[in-house]
Amino acid sequence: MFEMPSVDFQEVSRRLRARGMRLTGLKRATLAELAESELPLSADELVQRLEGTEDPSPIYRCLASLEEAGIVCHLYLGETPRRWALSENLGGHHDYLVCEECASVEVLADCALGDAVVQRVSDRGFTLLDHQVILTGICSTCAGSAEVKAPGTAD
Repeated sequence: MFEMPSVDFQEVSRRLRARGMRLTGLKRATLAELAESELPLSADELVQRLEGTEDPSPIYRCLASLEEAGIVCHLYLGETPRRWALSENLGGHHDYLVCEECASVEVLADCALGDAVVQRVSDRGFTLLDHQVILTGICSTCAGSAEVKAPGTAD
């Protein structure tokens, strides 16, 4: 089952101060929404969730500064809009399944990057800082649709 990460605002504040930034009310509210959401959120979804916010521009600036500080990361999940989640080092790492038909996103409960891959990376002298595994395919709902054909099948 998905476990909601909590945000250590003291750590966030420390990271932001190290880069000459402040932990504003918008950043705090944005991080709280990302922590409460089971799925990564787009800027438009954040605008809808945050009271008093109608213009996505401040949200994009907020997300950019949080990403610069390593607090959030952006994800490209197929054809869906860019989405953000808490960074792995703040407890926000998850891997995802994305349907190429309906763009639905599902969180994988366990990390998709196996120990063998991590060991191979380490054996090459590479220090792994973060990763994203995004598996694309067709969800069960879309697979049941007559319009979806398996790859390599004739019309």
